[in-house]
Amino acid sequence: MDIKTRVATFQDLDIIFQIEKDCFNSGDVFHKETFEFFLTKSETIFLLAVKSEKNRTGNDLIVGFIIAHPKSNSKFEIVTIDVNPDWQNRGIGAILLREIEERIKEKFQSDTSGAKDFIIELVVYENNHNAKKLYTKMGYQISGKLNNYYSQNRDGIKMNKKLPVKQTHT
Repeated sequence: MDIKTRVATFQDLDIIFQIEKDCFNSGDVFHKETFEFFLTKSETIFLLAVKSEKNRTGNDLIVGFIIAHPKSNSKFEIVTIDVNPDWQNRGIGAILLREIEERIKEKFQSDTSGAKDFIIELVVYENNHNAKKLYTKMGYQISGKLNNYYSQNRDGIKMNKKLPVKQTHT
């Protein structure tokens, strides 16, 4: 499977929103304006997973996306990671996670304000066993539980991962 990543644009919004609706219960779906907001923020990393072949209209075949946003100089939140249900369990989530981690290190390496590590945080639905397995495999550790985090009183599991800051010598 030939999957590449690229930065999301406003032209991708309809497909992004459709994938979001396909992945989550209606009470947990982000509004389209939320995606627009993140697209306007230069500090946000918003990536797409794109199949090398084009769709029937000649556009990129977008199969997933991930959004990471800084919470501080050394802490980042994965806001969401979505993979089209027809493409799940094929390693696309792992591709997106690896790429976002690399982009976080590249983008914020020079602005760590003396931090020893980057911390990446995310929240996953408690019963989403496939996602929790992926995150654990990728080095994320459970750091807490968020009661009633999702709609219908469903709990979230907070997970995080430390990424070492490369030491630069001047």
